[in-house]
Amino acid sequence: MPYHVRFGHVDDIPWIPRQTRWLAGHLGIEARPDERLRIWLIVQPADWEDPVPVEHVRQAQDLATRRPSTGVLVFHWSGPRAQPDKIAEMARLYLDIRPAP
Repeated sequence: MPYHVRFGHVDDIPWIPRQTRWLAGHLGIEARPDERLRIWLIVQPADWEDPVPVEHVRQAQDLATRRPSTGVLVFHWSGPRAQPDKIAEMARLYLDIRPAP
């Protein structure tokens, strides 16, 4: 759960993939399709204790989708649901990464 803002990295969004690479190395995960273990990140667009700038939302999610990650979730919906600009940023990313029909 790389809550970059909550863990004091508000201006260091690349902390997210650094943490992911560390975890993958620690667990021996390579993000191969046949692997049993997978990393699904939970990112923080919600203003929880400290505000998350809207400019960070898409970049944080984008970095969370990079290998060795195989998925990304949002924590927690009750925060950004009242912030349409953050919802729009999240939607753009999810639409960009959706599989082709």
